[in-house]
Amino acid sequence: LNQAVERDLVAEAIVKKTDLVEPIISIEKAASQSALVQVLDILDDTKNKYKPVLADSAGLEEVPYLLSTESDFFGFVNYLKYLEHLPQFTEISKMNLTAEIIQSKDAPPARTGQIFGNIEGAFFVKKGQ
Repeated sequence: LNQAVERDLVAEAIVKKTDLVEPIISIEKAASQSALVQVLDILDDTKNKYKPVLADSAGLEEVPYLLSTESDFFGFVNYLKYLEHLPQFTEISKMNLTAEIIQSKDAPPARTGQIFGNIEGAFFVKKGQ
């Protein structure tokens, strides 16, 4: 019985492409609960520039995305925790973080505590649906 329940949870974690709004809502909720500002861009892969995370994955299609984020360190760590536990499958393939630095003529450069992040990833959806 336990295996059947887990199998159902896995099946529910892979949405149809037409239901992609579900993982997008989950990511927006994660940003809101982490006090993080984000911009989500779903990438158009018609030119096949995106290298799939899972090559030749039976029954799965990848929808690449780019997240641009801004938060403090703790907000960003909390955001990553939320992403790790999303109810839908997603993969982070690349992440770049940059600290915000204020330049001044009268003082040495100072870090503000803000982090700018760029995250490349993919949603997994059911192929052909």
